[in-house]
Amino acid sequence: MMTERERRLAPFLFDASGRTQVVAGVRDTDACRVIAVRLEKPLWELAPGRMGDEYGVLWRTEGGAAVPEGHPVPDADALDAYRFPEVQTGFIEEKLDAFRDAPEEVLRVCTIPAPCLGRAERLAGRGVLHRAMRGDEEFAHTLLRRCCEHTLRVMDAALQFDFDVLRLEERWENADGTPMEPDVWRACVKPYLARLYAMGKAYRKPIIQAGADAAFLGDLCELGVDMMETP
Repeated sequence: MMTERERRLAPFLFDASGRTQVVAGVRDTDACRVIAVRLEKPLWELAPGRMGDEYGVLWRTEGGAAVPEGHPVPDADALDAYRFPEVQTGFIEEKLDAFRDAPEEVLRVCTIPAPCLGRAERLAGRGVLHRAMRGDEEFAHTLLRRCCEHTLRVMDAALQFDFDVLRLEERWENADGTPMEPDVWRACVKPYLARLYAMGKAYRKPIIQAGADAAFLGDLCELGVDMMETP
């Protein structure tokens, strides 16, 4: 049975027939205002034009944007030695504190960027990972599984706090930017996405999948997505 708040938020998440909505972006509507928090620590400067992140990835600035270029997990040996950062519950609590005094009519959205494939691409390098997904499947799946398990720990910490919607953000593309083939996505991404969705659903959180191509809508509905946000 839906709670009163779930009933009130349903028009935001679903269309008039109750089906999953596909939208160009999550934004304010006449019925609902949105506050979004992104659980991602900022990059820090190492040298002019060079930055680092908490996962050990090195970044460069290119056209005003940050682009990953130094990857700590390029192969199986590096993956064996790699350790994910500890989940910083204090950081999560500080970020989600933005929701504390939000009025009842506001939709509070918690975004987790790069929850699985995107994190693995940053750690291994996009080309390395996508070649492995089509060749060295043991390396690819071990890395994707560990990225998924790290995100589950982040989610478990975040879900202890009060918010309305969980938003997972990443794009499913090949190394050359073309859409990922459905069979590759189903073999290498979907099993781990299912674990993330299952945890969100266990906490009765509606799930927005951001960055997804409409070709995956059927699979996402099977997993329990509540709204799909296209690029």
